[in-house]
Amino acid sequence: PTDRRVVVDEAQRADLRAAWVEETGRQPSEPELHEQIGQWVTQEVRVREAQRLGLDRADPIIRARLAEKMAFVATATQPDVMPTEAELRALFAEHKDRYRTPTRITLRQVFTGPDPAAAEHVRLAWSAGADPRELAKLDAPGGPVLRGRTPERLTERYGVAFSDQVEGLEPGAPTIVESTLGWHVVAIQTIDRGGERTFEDVRERVALQWRAIRRRTVTAEADARLLESYEVVGWSP
Repeated sequence: PTDRRVVVDEAQRADLRAAWVEETGRQPSEPELHEQIGQWVTQEVRVREAQRLGLDRADPIIRARLAEKMAFVATATQPDVMPTEAELRALFAEHKDRYRTPTRITLRQVFTGPDPAAAEHVRLAWSAGADPRELAKLDAPGGPVLRGRTPERLTERYGVAFSDQVEGLEPGAPTIVESTLGWHVVAIQTIDRGGERTFEDVRERVALQWRAIRRRTVTAEADARLLESYEVVGWSP
């Protein structure tokens, strides 16, 4: 049968030789090339046998990889289109908040766990001049000092309510703040509110976003064309 015949032609040898050069930076010797070909033949035989047994049809990882490769083919066959200056500026204007310099907060905290009364005791003592390091009875999640944290990172660790309240504070007196983990007494040391950046500052980032959007658009259009060539029962786009 045809599927039981593995042919190592000159084109395959050239591909394997090129792969070796790309990985090692030199041409393979004849024994090295022979070994590479042997590895390829073994892989080819394994793949064919797996396909014969239907192992590829029920494997979600293989299915996802094949779908991913089809998406790559859809974008790779499209001409490389460069965005115009007007397109980039329009995209920047539409997503200006994405390119802002983020707020960064440095704070010291004392964590008191689930006990709000303990948090109030710490706040009063800290405000009266006590050393917050001596007031800590529990290990603070993330450490006693959080340096240069963005609101997004604070949200990931402590929850949105904690992040929102901390972002609204100013440097100065300690304040009680509740997180998803418990109660904290927090004193802001520094807070940089960030701000808007100019188009020239982030032009390369905007261009990357434009290309990502184009890839998604091209892939969606290719998927739509593929769907038109199939009869799908039980679902419609």
